Amino acid sequence: MAAHPVLEAISSPAADERTAILLDLNGPFQPLAVPVPPKPFETAKTQNVFPELLKVKKLNELLFREAELGASFLFWPIWFGCGILIYFSLENEPKTQNIMAVCLVLSGLFVLSRSGSLWRLTISVAFLGCLGFAAAKLEAIRFSTQMMGSEITTRITGTLKHAEEITRGRTRLVIDLILTERPQLKYAPDRIRVSAIGNLANLEAGSTVKGLVKLFALPGPVQPNGYDFAFESYFDGVGAAGFFLGKPQFEPRTGVKTTTETIEIIRSDLTSYIRSKVPGEIGAVVAALITGVRGAVSDADNEALRRSGLAHVMSISGLHLALAAGVLIAGIRLGFAFFQPLVDVLPVKKIAASAGIAMAILYCLLSGSEVATVRSTIMIVVMLGAVLFDRPAITMRNLAIAALILMAVWPHEIAGPGFQMSFAATAGLIAIYRWWANWQVTHTDKAVSLIERFFIGTRNLVLATVLTSTVAGLATLPFGAFHFERLSPWGTLSNLLALPAISFVVMPSAVAAMLAMPFGLDGFVWPVMAFGVKAMLYLAHTIAAFGGPDATGTIPVPVLLLSTFSLVCLCLLQTKLKWVGLVPLSLALVLLTMRSYPAALIDENAKMVAFVTSENNLAVSSSRADSFVTKNWQRTVQANEIEKPINSADVTLPADNKAGFVCNKTLCYARLPDGLRLIYVKSPEGVEQACQISDLVIQGFSGPATFCSTNAQVITSSMLAKGGTAALYAITNPKTANENHENQASQNQSRLLSMIKTEKVAYKIEWSYDALNRPWQAHRVFSRQARNLEPKPKPEKQKFIGTGLQGKV
Repeated sequence: MAAHPVLEAISSPAADERTAILLDLNGPFQPLAVPVPPKPFETAKTQNVFPELLKVKKLNELLFREAELGASFLFWPIWFGCGILIYFSLENEPKTQNIMAVCLVLSGLFVLSRSGSLWRLTISVAFLGCLGFAAAKLEAIRFSTQMMGSEITTRITGTLKHAEEITRGRTRLVIDLILTERPQLKYAPDRIRVSAIGNLANLEAGSTVKGLVKLFALPGPVQPNGYDFAFESYFDGVGAAGFFLGKPQFEPRTGVKTTTETIEIIRSDLTSYIRSKVPGEIGAVVAALITGVRGAVSDADNEALRRSGLAHVMSISGLHLALAAGVLIAGIRLGFAFFQPLVDVLPVKKIAASAGIAMAILYCLLSGSEVATVRSTIMIVVMLGAVLFDRPAITMRNLAIAALILMAVWPHEIAGPGFQMSFAATAGLIAIYRWWANWQVTHTDKAVSLIERFFIGTRNLVLATVLTSTVAGLATLPFGAFHFERLSPWGTLSNLLALPAISFVVMPSAVAAMLAMPFGLDGFVWPVMAFGVKAMLYLAHTIAAFGGPDATGTIPVPVLLLSTFSLVCLCLLQTKLKWVGLVPLSLALVLLTMRSYPAALIDENAKMVAFVTSENNLAVSSSRADSFVTKNWQRTVQANEIEKPINSADVTLPADNKAGFVCNKTLCYARLPDGLRLIYVKSPEGVEQACQISDLVIQGFSGPATFCSTNAQVITSSMLAKGGTAALYAITNPKTANENHENQASQNQSRLLSMIKTEKVAYKIEWSYDALNRPWQAHRVFSRQARNLEPKPKPEKQKFIGTGLQGKV
């Protein structure tokens, strides 16, 4: 019996919907009743590309299959983000007209290129990168934050934008400046972040603030390639930081409050209300989980959460929003289940999704609308919005849409740990659950009895929880190690034990409390949430006490880039091509084993120097060193302990080279393990002596640049003020050291020193800033230290001698 021509045509590899329609017009059958898969949109665009790209037939087939599965669109945010990162990595600020010209040329070439060609594909990638580059440039122009370059004390009048209680009995205030007096600042920042003594968190946003403040220029990274506080503050609109000298004065606002001020007032009142219902340190954590005000959380709790791997719980992001929206959606659908007639006529799923969107937006507003929260809110809205249009909610395509929106609005966030870690974790979870769903289809257990189904369901729940914690931890590991130089060795265990309490006790009770609050019934719910938070903190402190190494040391930028590329391949690709991602991952691990640590570090303020001793301790030059900086440096070099200086009138060093700094009133002397003699000079009086007995002199005071008539090289305070924190790396190749030293210009105090060379050793110097040509860096050249000027003399205390009227009426 001959096969039917219609069925033969439809079952052929080249069949599509057009074949069925054509046969339907020419024959008596109705072939449209036979299900025919539609032709993917990407197929028509890419079918001619891959034969030109590579001659390997199998590889072309895999690329063609990836295009069919929609991988082309998933890479749009990758190319867009590459353009953003290129902009922020440049040393010099590009001109707007040049960027526009390049984008216009690329768009023209795209129109003229042949459809389906490799040339058009290449131009498309370049055009997306150019759009990302342009978006970053426009954001920098949009903010144009006025940043203060030097330290000053002045009287201010401003408008309170936000007040948050922090530890040690202080309050952090964000103020928009209206006026500065005595002195009046010619280039005053528009917004400042200052602290004040006392709990002032109950102050209403929009109030007028007056007082005497001491303002400082925003600091740079504590080490090269580290977290840049000035960069983040520039895009927050904050131009200076400082503290009040005395108690500030407040005047309530009399006019109509703006929407932003109203939301801030509601948030502040809600925080105070929660703290009144749940007092103490537990109440601070409860309030932080709802309103995002984390300043009152104790240092001990913060450290325990970090070491245990639960610090992400305190940052309101995807986990909190997903749980809050999920609890509400589940509650609505469960409630409708009791009213079957309504379920038959109403779109219950879409109603619940709409309520989840409203909950996510409300949560975002009440928690302060930080960028991390807004980022997660957009992801929730995109995913639940897909449900309203009868599309799958959790897909990699929706994640790509959310990433494009966020990068278009806040391009600078791609350089921060929040953006990178949240999208890495989400992409990893979507990829693994896509595999999990496919695995369950082929490995479904046929359970008959109720007991068997119960055990299978429990097993799957435990496996899903372990899988979630493990995958999220591995996906975010390279970014956490790069930005924070620390890991949580017990993170998987702590998340496995804590997530059930967070998912089934803490967040559901938080949603219930918010819904019951308007009716005055929330008093029964807060103890339940407090119990869950107390259990979470107890678990965090217990696991943190396990100890274990958590410092990773400095992570080179190439290692991060290779790890990111590996993650992109493993998560976005679905065919065997995804295993290509193991190649850059292997290279990253090889580079990680070959990395070198700084031999010495110099603070950007020229107040502290540190080096690694032969016993792998971190020797510092100050007995009152900044704990934040020293702890970061300790993690950077993976040192065992902090070794404080020895005070001695005679600045000499034992011959065993195991000691740290030996200091007197003017000098701090040290000999590094490889023999480099280093002297930190505290005052001009010690310069001459330092030049005679050292190889490297570090000027630790502001004023005219230090020069040495000997062969000793000098790092001046002006260099540090301009270049930021400096790191010294030992050079093991003498030939390279000689070439670099010969190419280095003669010592000029206006230029940054790039090489230190003696007869025995040589060091390469890395600076936080190679140039100061970007908007968030330019303010550094205006400090007195950068201009080789001495600090302003402190005003003498005026003695009150009376008016001559004491005791008279």
